[in-house]
Amino acid sequence: MDIITDTAVWAIETVAKSVLAIGRWTSDTIIWLLDWSSQKVVTGLQIVADLAEWIIANPVKALTNLAIIVVIVMIILMIEVYFYDLIKRRNALYRARVEERGNNFEY
Repeated sequence: MDIITDTAVWAIETVAKSVLAIGRWTSDTIIWLLDWSSQKVVTGLQIVADLAEWIIANPVKALTNLAIIVVIVMIILMIEVYFYDLIKRRNALYRARVEERGNNFEY
């Protein structure tokens, strides 16, 4: 009986120490993650505040920069749509030629 009791006490102590270590590690990790994320949020807010201050000080330059960005994005989208349409038409012509020849296979 004494061996069983000693083994049970040892098992309980080992499990308790393991659970305590896991709890401490989890707590430390959560605290580190919260600290890290709060630092990133503060940095982001500082960047936004600096940007807002610059926009207020230079509204014409800010609108010019915004217009340039919008034009660049529109050009990129136009190029993307052009190539998508070009590929779509090429595939449609290829399918039409295949059907003309009588080769009805899917690809």
